[in-house]
Amino acid sequence: MVYFAQFETGEIKIGYSYDPVYRLAQLKREFDGLISLLKMIPGDRSDESNIHRRFCHLRICGEQFKPEPELMEFIAACESAERPERWWDCVKLDAGLQRMAKHVAIDRGITLAEYLSERLRPYVTQDFERLAKKFHRGGKAPQEGGE
Repeated sequence: MVYFAQFETGEIKIGYSYDPVYRLAQLKREFDGLISLLKMIPGDRSDESNIHRRFCHLRICGEQFKPEPELMEFIAACESAERPERWWDCVKLDAGLQRMAKHVAIDRGITLAEYLSERLRPYVTQDFERLAKKFHRGGKAPQEGGE
């Protein structure tokens, strides 16, 4: 998703993230909480780049832009996007892999999500156990079920 955030000083950050709310939390830590999310819209990195180009005359530096009426009106006119409830709703598979996995899932009479969960569980479990051992040596194991 493409997101628009505003610094306390007024500058607008135009960025892209699978999870803009999480990204905003990172920015708040980085900038001592002096930034707020204005809007999220559907889009990918190319959409973000197109918006950057459209408002290049307002660019301050990097992804920061002057909060001129032209930009603020554009943001207000954009259709808001909802944050996915789960981060994995944003996971994109290679089209060929997705097509093959769908055929196998259909053949088995299960959903694509069920098939992928079934196939990935042993690999993810193995990696998680390896990670838990690594952290256990350091005194703290990771928690299951987190996003």
